[in-house]
Amino acid sequence: MLPLIGASGVLDLSLLYGLSGLATFSRVTTGTYLSSGTILTAAANVPRFEAPGLLLEPQSTNLIAYSVLDAGTHWFYTNATGTANAAIAPDGTTTACAVADNATSGAHTAQMSFAAVSGTVYTVSCLVKAGTATVVQLGLPSATFSGLFYANFNLSSGTVGTSNTPATITPIGNGWYLVSITATATATASSSLNILLTNSNPSAARSVSYVGSGQSLYVWGGQAEALGGVTSVIPTAGSTVTRALDALSLNLARLPWWQTAAGCSLALECDVLTNTPTATVLFGVCGAGGFAAGCNYVAVSGGNINAVPIGGTASGYAALPAPGATLKAAMSIVSGGAVGFAVNGVALSSGSCPAQPLLTTLSILQPPWSLGSGTWNGHAHRLRLWNYPLTAAQLAQVTT
Repeated sequence: MLPLIGASGVLDLSLLYGLSGLATFSRVTTGTYLSSGTILTAAANVPRFEAPGLLLEPQSTNLIAYSVLDAGTHWFYTNATGTANAAIAPDGTTTACAVADNATSGAHTAQMSFAAVSGTVYTVSCLVKAGTATVVQLGLPSATFSGLFYANFNLSSGTVGTSNTPATITPIGNGWYLVSITATATATASSSLNILLTNSNPSAARSVSYVGSGQSLYVWGGQAEALGGVTSVIPTAGSTVTRALDALSLNLARLPWWQTAAGCSLALECDVLTNTPTATVLFGVCGAGGFAAGCNYVAVSGGNINAVPIGGTASGYAALPAPGATLKAAMSIVSGGAVGFAVNGVALSSGSCPAQPLLTTLSILQPPWSLGSGTWNGHAHRLRLWNYPLTAAQLAQVTT
């Protein structure tokens, strides 16, 4: 086995519970996170640690102006009623809304509007708990999403039922689930998050019509984001709210032993919450001049991942694991030589890079430079650095 902790020339940093003094973290707004089944709020510039590790998210805006459902002042109900403050919400307050169907024959819906732009990918979500009803449906209106997108969620089994668009269901604790669907808008107009009861049928058609009987479930935290996946809860109370990105970096100038003439290596263990279709960065190292000064980074694009040196040749591609799965990626750098790369135990074909400047910044999940328009969110678990280049076999070993 390769030395990992306490050996000369090796640094092993856990990111599960706290940050090393080598790390710089920022997020200029508050942010929410999950702790023991309760959603808590972290102050600006305070990192958020969840059970899987350090939560790192892109900037995102909740486009729904009132995230907490009310009895009809701001949320609109069709063949349904909303009873505000009916149960304890995931944040520990008594602000969850009970949504019940009525005896009218038709679709039974709670609805809140948001502005959509044609060609933009949106993810809508909410937190839901079963009452006498055990299935909830999320849908998007045909006027702005012509694919008639929807998904059913079984709150008894915690599974996605019938769906025609990417959908997720995640247990939060205390019977609550975070449910979401993702689709691309086809018109620029007012749209809406539609939350429907289905007569507890996980195979129900979109906007299913039935005669209600007073079945109800609990809903909290409506959200609409211009992202390809759901992020942490962004509370709103009258206007849209933006949560800033989480930025984490290490000052490599404080680790003068790391970059040697022979080369150096680094590895990150994390998880993937959103598989972004456009280019973004998982982690990377660069000189004091940023992107233009010379750098090596691990790029994510279209469900694939590889190592990219500026001014050199990229390594081979590997497929990203599914959202929620663990990702282990490692890269070795030889200035003016080979750049090795491995993902989850598989070494890929090597790339190459020109002579490197003094590498001064290591950035995780958010780059210190501009690369494409993609977004990444996930948890960072562990970071390791070696002051020598790992071989292909070693790269495979440390990512197994």
